[in-house]
Amino acid sequence: KFSPDGSQRIYLAIIGGAGDDTGFSLAVDGFGASYITGVTDSHNFPLVNSFQSAFGGGSQDAFFSKLNPAGTALEYSTNFGGSETDSGFAIAIDSTGSAYAAGSTDSPEVSTLGHSDAFVTKISSSGGSREYFSILGGTGDDTAFDLALDGAGNAYIVGATDSSDFSIVNALQPNYGGLGDAFLAKLGLSGGIIYSTFFGGAGSDSGFGIAVGGEGEPYITGATDSPEFTGLGGRDAFAAKFNSLATERNYLTILGGSGHDASFAIAVDSIGNAHVTGSTSSHNFTTANPIQPNLGGS
Repeated sequence: KFSPDGSQRIYLAIIGGAGDDTGFSLAVDGFGASYITGVTDSHNFPLVNSFQSAFGGGSQDAFFSKLNPAGTALEYSTNFGGSETDSGFAIAIDSTGSAYAAGSTDSPEVSTLGHSDAFVTKISSSGGSREYFSILGGTGDDTAFDLALDGAGNAYIVGATDSSDFSIVNALQPNYGGLGDAFLAKLGLSGGIIYSTFFGGAGSDSGFGIAVGGEGEPYITGATDSPEFTGLGGRDAFAAKFNSLATERNYLTILGGSGHDASFAIAVDSIGNAHVTGSTSSHNFTTANPIQPNLGGS
């Protein structure tokens, strides 16, 4: 944790065990407590008030941990996984302190639809139980990369799938596009699917980031090389906005150049502007009012 002006580090907390541990996403509640999700292959990962009492037994587990506001102690910390590979990639917090996490699993005890499925779970404020657990996917590989909440506690998920039979409900794009599609989904308060849709063309498309506007309209970002979307280079970043029911795409914007470009995160301000960040190898990347007009390296 850093001070508001970034001049000092208020605390540094280490969470892990004897193996490799990586945090992929973090959220902070109104009291300053931090919630973290990621992956671990440590069989002695620290567990506090956990709903899974031990390492699952596969190559890696997801983990969900809550750190107190001072950064001095874990309020809860739990593994999540089975006999194969499980990953936590996104986490968000609602006003009651419940945590919502998303990622992927190919453990047969957990994943029932295909080789690897996306999951979303809601964790109680104490961390000791799951309030719901939902699987999204098909017979291929499916991963949830990001998650956002609206004020009512509905969860919005974006990710990537190569399952032509992905669990589609009330879809804007009901048919699989090509080599791999992004997906967008909304889950209700009990974890049921309100809508889920493919987003993609004949190439490979992935959704990496999601945000939700004040009226429940989802904004997503990611990468695409589908010729229906991009004409700038081999692989371009995109940002798209949908209406609140995801029955209409309000806009699709492509960012890139002649190299490879991708966007990994998106945020929306109070007047509906979308802010995105990512990576590029394009020397002719589409820039406007840049603080750095030239590509720094290769």
